Amino acid sequence: MSRIRGGIVVSDTDPVFDGPDTAVADLLDDTPKPPVVVAPVPPQLENIVGNLLDAYRLTVPGTMLHSDQLMNARRLSPITPQREDLQQLAFYTADGAIYFLDGKTPKLALTREADNLVLRHIDDAINSYYQQLTQTKNYRPDPAEADISIKSATTEIFDLTQLKLKKHDDEFSYMAISTTKYDKLNPEQRRLAERIYGQGTDFIDNMAMLATAQIAETKIYVLNPGYVKTEARSGYVGRASWLSSFDNLSSFDASDRNININDRLRGVRRGASVSEQVSATGGALQSAVSIIPPSMSLVDCYNLILSNPAEAVKALDNQKASALAGLLQTYLSSRVR
Repeated sequence: MSRIRGGIVVSDTDPVFDGPDTAVADLLDDTPKPPVVVAPVPPQLENIVGNLLDAYRLTVPGTMLHSDQLMNARRLSPITPQREDLQQLAFYTADGAIYFLDGKTPKLALTREADNLVLRHIDDAINSYYQQLTQTKNYRPDPAEADISIKSATTEIFDLTQLKLKKHDDEFSYMAISTTKYDKLNPEQRRLAERIYGQGTDFIDNMAMLATAQIAETKIYVLNPGYVKTEARSGYVGRASWLSSFDNLSSFDASDRNININDRLRGVRRGASVSEQVSATGGALQSAVSIIPPSMSLVDCYNLILSNPAEAVKALDNQKASALAGLLQTYLSSRVR
């Protein structure tokens, strides 16, 4: 018989004696045998319901989906294993929005999850960003920390004055996107549209999906440039983000402050027990801990990755790269005195 330990099949039977001539050889054979590695079942994404604070508390960091990822999922696999239709649901997204003045020009920086300061500080014991957004409309990030987020390789910066915005009110404006005539967008508009709705062919396919759903025009909401000019005089202004359902034109909000509303995000749920995970996958063990043998420490894991950087890069995707970037920034910040 055999048993599984740390993802490796280990034999717990005695050597097989197949005759007196080979018995001694069987016992003395110490030729290294390669372990049989059982591939772990990847953690499953699910819709985690709650206001942004409560839902993010239940989410494994680095797994919350961004708007472009959600749009791709709505096209490629809209019906979840729980029979939920992603097209008919609205989501908080992992995109972070930081507004600032570059000289006199109002700009928007859109970050990935690792650099999203709302999520990083949403549950701080004192003056959390959840409290700031729900009580004062804006959160005011630490300038040095905001600088790091804005300069991140995965952050994109947009000139609000080049987006041909239509004013909604004194606080909000929006950029309209035709789902069939998007070639009329100027370069800055197209770059923002692809940041939210998918890049390259994904953008084209996602626009076609919206058009097929009878959505002729979708919108990206941002803070009004005049509002940014006033509020950002005293420093960076931050907001959360939200992607609406198809019933609301699949519009995106990069100016969300109503994060106390009960809604949902999509990510990997934190803290599911091993028994729950085994049950959910028909008996296959998918606990993240089981991926690493008990004898292997985190230091060993780092050494393994660094010993083969070429293969490590091949194994990366956007979510892993974003999470690693956040880990590195946390480390570097802790070293600053």
